[in-house]
Amino acid sequence: MSIDFNICAHTFRTCPDGGADFANLVNMNNTCLHLSNAVLADTGVELISSSEPDLGLILTYKGASMCNATAPYSFQV
Repeated sequence: MSIDFNICAHTFRTCPDGGADFANLVNMNNTCLHLSNAVLADTGVELISSSEPDLGLILTYKGASMCNATAPYSFQV
C-alpha cells in the first residue's frame, strides 16, 4: 500500500481514471483510490490545539472515491 500526496499542487502520481487529486492511495489489490477531490477548497483546515496554535494545523482532504455508501475516503495530515 502506498499513499502519494502534495499539499499545494496535484499529486505526481495519477489514478488510472486520470482524475486530479491532492492525495491518493494504491491498496493491496493495486486499486488506486482518490483520498481528495481535485479542488483544494474542499480541504478542511483546523488548529491542532486552539490553546497552543504554534503546534500547527490539521489538513483534512475529503476524497472523491467512496469508502462505503455514505462516506468518502479521507486523509489527514
